[in-house]
Amino acid sequence: MSSHFHFEENDFDRLPPAGRYRCSVSQVRFRTSTQGNPMIQVTFSLEEDSLTDSHVMDYFVLEGASHRGLMTSRRRLVQLYRACGRYPQNGDPIDPDCLLHETLEITLDHHLWRGQLRCRIVAYQALNQTEQEQEASPPSLTKTVASICNIHR
Repeated sequence: MSSHFHFEENDFDRLPPAGRYRCSVSQVRFRTSTQGNPMIQVTFSLEEDSLTDSHVMDYFVLEGASHRGLMTSRRRLVQLYRACGRYPQNGDPIDPDCLLHETLEITLDHHLWRGQLRCRIVAYQALNQTEQEQEASPPSLTKTVASICNIHR
């Protein structure tokens, strides 16, 4: 019996290219890692229409990992909070629900994990921070350098 149904290109995961993306936090939830450690899973919705896989996830282990892994995970979580305009202090409860629907910019890269190419978020930035960086053009930088040089002459 022959089937008239065929797999199509959009049936397969296509990773967004490495780079910077504006996105929003579409889902946050507490989970348990494969090693049984509590963690937070954050899902980001990329705002670029041309991508077939417009969702990217990141994970933050909260306890039970190696000391170095735990420090890295928790520092990255603080960076995410700050990129979303939240500034947690020592002793504040970790409440990822406050991140829902926040808009920010992430930087994606690719890495091989268990034989599969996957996306990895390597940086979080607040939108106002990145917009200011983009507004700084070479002519204004040149003027600033020229004025500093004139001061020191």
